[in-house]
This record gives sequence, C-alpha cells and structure tokens, in this order.
Amino acid sequence: MGLSKLLDKVNQAKSAVSSAKGIQSKLKNINKTSILDQLGEQAEEAKRTLEKRRSSLEKNLDARNQAKGLAKKTPSSGSRDLQYPLYDQLDNYIIFRTH
Repeated sequence: MGLSKLLDKVNQAKSAVSSAKGIQSKLKNINKTSILDQLGEQAEEAKRTLEKRRSSLEKNLDARNQAKGLAKKTPSSGSRDLQYPLYDQLDNYIIFRTH
C-alpha cells in the first residue's frame, strides 16, 4: 500500500510539472510587445482626451469671467421699448419697457 501511495504522489507531481510547463509555454507565446503597444495607444488617447477637456474648461472659465465682468457693469441709461404686436395695426398694443 505504501508503494501505491508513493506512485500516486509521483503521478500528481508529474501532472503538476507538465501543467506548469504548459502554462509557461502559453505565457511565452503571448506577444508582450503588442500588449505594450495597445497600452501606449490607450495612454496617448487618454492624454488627448484630457487635453481637449482642459482646453474646453479653460474656454468656459474665460467666458464665465467675461460674463461676471459684464454683470458688474452698470446698465446703459437708455431704455428700449418693445411693442406687441409689432406689424399689426390695432387700437391697443402691449408695450414692454426694459432697462
């Protein structure tokens, strides 16, 4: 009985070694450079996306600062009247006065 247990253990060791060799050969067959190239392309694309986003945010910030500057200015002294309806000849009109 001791011999059969020993043979079972030897067979298990053989199968583990052959399995490890199979895994090793599969890993060697993977083309590492293609994976690195793909990662490099993804990194470049991410950089381009970030640069576009940065420029978009800078434009929005500039527009916001300009709007703040315009909002702080005092309005012009003149007023403008809007009339409704504009082109119809009626007895009554609605006039909107804006400042």
